[in-house]
Amino acid sequence: MPANIATLKNIVIEQPQFSLRNFCGKYKALPDNNSILASGGLRTKGMYKKTTKDKPLVTFITSVRNNKDGIEKCMESIWNQTYDNIEYIVVDGASTDGTVELLFKNEDKIDYFVSEPDEGIYYAYNKALSLATGDVIAIINSDDWAFPNAAMIAATNFQSEKFDMLFGVAMYHDVDGHELYRYPPFIMNEGSILLGTPVCHNATYFSRSAYEKVGYYSKSLPIAADFNWMIDAWLIGAKISYSQDMFVHYSLGGTSDNLEKYTKDAVEIIIDKVSDLSTEEATVLVKHFCMFYPTRYFSQEDKLKIGEIVDKHKNNSLLLMMILKCLLFSKTAQYEDLASTKLELISGSRLIEVFLKNKIADLLRNTFLFRPAQRLYQLFKKN
Repeated sequence: MPANIATLKNIVIEQPQFSLRNFCGKYKALPDNNSILASGGLRTKGMYKKTTKDKPLVTFITSVRNNKDGIEKCMESIWNQTYDNIEYIVVDGASTDGTVELLFKNEDKIDYFVSEPDEGIYYAYNKALSLATGDVIAIINSDDWAFPNAAMIAATNFQSEKFDMLFGVAMYHDVDGHELYRYPPFIMNEGSILLGTPVCHNATYFSRSAYEKVGYYSKSLPIAADFNWMIDAWLIGAKISYSQDMFVHYSLGGTSDNLEKYTKDAVEIIIDKVSDLSTEEATVLVKHFCMFYPTRYFSQEDKLKIGEIVDKHKNNSLLLMMILKCLLFSKTAQYEDLASTKLELISGSRLIEVFLKNKIADLLRNTFLFRPAQRLYQLFKKN
C-alpha cells in the first residue's frame, strides 16, 4: 500500500465499539434493507481507525450521486491530507455513471462506502454520521476539495481548546473551476437566523459530541438543513471557534445555490425559531435581510411592511435581537445609510428603543462589532 496516503496510516485491527445507543458510530456497516447496491472499503477487510492520546480521529464524509469526475478530485484531496489519522466515509445515491466502479477501484483507500437509493443529500449525511467514529467530523461534497493542511489545523485546534464547531475559510469557484472569492466565517448570533449561514458548511469541522447533542439533519429542508442544524446547535449553547485558515475549495452551481428554494427553507427555519411569525412576515424578513439577495435596500412599501412586523412583534426579544444583529452585519459607509433607514422603522416604540440601546451598549464591548455598534449608538442619540 502507498505510504503517503493519509487514509492508510494508523490502521488498527481492533474493532471500535459500535453501539445503537450512539448517534455517530452506530454501525460498522449500513444495515441492508434489501436496498444496498454496493459496499466496500477497509472496514469490510477488518481494518479500522481510532483516536489516540495525541491524535484525534478526523472523519471526512462525502455524499455523491452521478459525479464520477468531481469525486475523484475530492477523494484525492482527502488522501493528500498532511494529517495522518483520517477516516473516510462515502455515501453514494445509486449512481449509474461509473461513480460506484470508481469507489470499488479505490476501496483500499476508503474506510467504508455504500451505494443505495436515498432521499437526498441530508439523508445521505445522516447515514454517513451513523457510520462515523471520529471525534472530529467534516462533510465535503463531491464537487469540492479540501486544502492539504485542513485536517491538521482542525485536529490541532480541537486538541488545544474545547469547542463544538470550528468555522474556517472557503475558496469559492465558478462552474469552470476558476477562483472567485474567499468566504471567511462571520460571527454566529441571532442575526444569522435572518442573514443566512455565517460560514460555508464544508469549511466547518464539528465535534462528535455536537452531533450527539443536536442529532440528525432535517430531511424536510432540501437546501438549508445544514444551516438549520448549525442554528439549532448555537441556540443550545454550542461553542464556536473561528479560524482564518483556508479549509475547502467550494464549487458553486450545486443544489444549495437555488435562491428560490433556499428562500423557502429559510422561511421555514425562521418560523420554527420565531413561532408567532406568519409565512408572509418571514418571507419579507428573508428577502430584505438575507445576505444572499443582491440588494437589501427598501422601497416605501417595504418600509411599511417591516414596520408593521416590528410593531406587531415588539415584545419578541429574539426577533428584535435578530434585526439588531442584522443592522450590525456590515461595516461599510453604504451600510450605515441603510442602517439609519432601518432604525427609523424600529425606534418608534419606546420599549424597543430602550431595549436596543441597552443591547448596543453591550455590543460596544465586542471588538468584532465595536465600530458598527458605535455608529448605531450615535444614530440613536440623534433621535
